[in-house]
Amino acid sequence: MYKYNTSKESFILPSIEVSKADFNDSLLEHLEPYEREWILSFIRKIASKNPNWNFDPFYNNLATLSFRKSNHFNIGGTGSYDLKKNIISYSDETCIFHELLHTATSMIAAKRYFGGFEQITKGIFHKSIGVGLTEGYTNLLEGRYDTVHGWYCMEMDIAKNLNRSVSDMETYYNNMDLFHLVAYLERFTSRRDIIDFLEMLDYINRNQYKESDRLRKEIMDLYYECQVYTFRCMIMKLLDDIANNLITYEQAQEKLVFMINFSLSKAIIGKKRCDIEPIEKLRGQIPDLIHISENDIKTYRLTL
Repeated sequence: MYKYNTSKESFILPSIEVSKADFNDSLLEHLEPYEREWILSFIRKIASKNPNWNFDPFYNNLATLSFRKSNHFNIGGTGSYDLKKNIISYSDETCIFHELLHTATSMIAAKRYFGGFEQITKGIFHKSIGVGLTEGYTNLLEGRYDTVHGWYCMEMDIAKNLNRSVSDMETYYNNMDLFHLVAYLERFTSRRDIIDFLEMLDYINRNQYKESDRLRKEIMDLYYECQVYTFRCMIMKLLDDIANNLITYEQAQEKLVFMINFSLSKAIIGKKRCDIEPIEKLRGQIPDLIHISENDIKTYRLTL
């Protein structure tokens, strides 16, 4: 059963500076020709759409990166990246781009593992945060740069909606900068609410494929709470934009309706395909931004 962990409020470390690195062919000498092509194709696809992508973490990992064919994965999984060993294990090549995104945004520093938005301490009794958001956003980027596959659907949907409020989210992910993502979100909500959101998403990530009716209902409820959080952030962002004359009330209202209408409606929880019924609650609770007076904008707080 999910329980909020107050110790996580002070757990997140600032981002760590990454050593500069340049690409050269010697980084790939130890790899098979087809593995080299996976990497070169990955670099081409990212660089062609985002010339500002920071490849330093990726180049630092390439010199010792290895690939291993394996069939030992959790339900629905076809690959994994082990940062400690710097190994991509896979049963199906369709997961390679996803795992290379992890490789390109991971490093070990300050006695913990950094990867996208996740931070994990070393040791047997390790602590972690941001794993669910990292997997969801990795899937989102996979679709942006390559072809998205059917993993982490709930996490991806939540990451997609959060991304609507955070224009620099890809930069934070690329630079393993959960610290500044949290700082940005504190413009909209309390730190406790942010950590609670991250922890709930981590719980979904750990438990959504377990077979249990009780757990299935809990996952549904937590998904709803995570989506409520993303809508809160979106509404506060829209209210800021209205106050700064960047958009009109009508445009803000349209964005909210679009966001809800295109949220996830079905997901695999345990071994069953389930309707995400709680999302219907949100459709009836969109604030009427058009009728919020200009004087109330700065003090408005969402009551979902």
